[in-house]
Amino acid sequence: MNTTTTRPGFTAEMQHGYKTTMRCWGANHRDTATIGTCDGCGEYVAKTDNGRIIPASPGRNLSWVYTCWSAPHECDPDRAAAHQAMHATKVADGEMVKGQTVTVVRGRKVPKGTTGEIRWIGEDGYGKTRVGIMTDDGMQFTAASNVEVTA
Repeated sequence: MNTTTTRPGFTAEMQHGYKTTMRCWGANHRDTATIGTCDGCGEYVAKTDNGRIIPASPGRNLSWVYTCWSAPHECDPDRAAAHQAMHATKVADGEMVKGQTVTVVRGRKVPKGTTGEIRWIGEDGYGKTRVGIMTDDGMQFTAASNVEVTA
């Protein structure tokens, strides 16, 4: 199997405003990890408490499992190319995606005119889409409806 050596980012899966976590499949293990997707290829992976990103697999009862001794996740080049094509399609359709530059145009907590890069997209506890923007002042969170894509 061909793999790339790039280490793309990780997007945590959220349910009802909380990160989805799981326990290690090994006997007598107390390790936990956050389930999510690889930003490079879109595959389900687990990010352990110490920051390792490893493959996750479906287990019993439709839950995800991982083993803490697994090798690190590596993106399959074919899957990564297909995922990047899908990402480009979303950008062309006007959908907000991670990595885009946005400007805050409404709202009251983040000053209007603030510009930054989208680093996180998710839902709050009420089902509303929110974005995390990396600015010069650090990470700022606001409703997705408060920002417009500038680049």
